[in-house]
Amino acid sequence: MIALQCARSAEERGIQVDFPCLLALAFVANSVWQYGLSSSAALLNLAAFSRAIQAGVQSTWQIMLLYRAYGAVAGLIQFTTVGTALSGFFAKVPTPLAFTLLPA
Repeated sequence: MIALQCARSAEERGIQVDFPCLLALAFVANSVWQYGLSSSAALLNLAAFSRAIQAGVQSTWQIMLLYRAYGAVAGLIQFTTVGTALSGFFAKVPTPLAFTLLPA
C-alpha cells in the first residue's frame, strides 16, 4: 500500500517512477524496519546478494517483461491516435445485428 501511495504521489508531481523498483525498495525498507539493520547484513555480502537477485529475476522475468509491454501499449493508446482509432472501431461494432449474435 505504501508503494502504491508513493507511486500515485510521484505521478501527481510528474516524477517518473519504476514501480517494480519501488516495490523492491519498499520490501527492503520493511525488512530493515522489522528486523533492524542486522537484516541488511546479507546485502553487504555482494556474492550472496547477486545470487539472490539472479534467482529473483529468473523466477519473475515474465512479469517484469509484461509490465514494460503493458506500459508501452498503454502509452501508445493514450498518447497517439491509436486510442482514437480503437475507440472509433469499437463504437461501430455494437450494431443491432451484432447484438443479437452476442447471446448465442
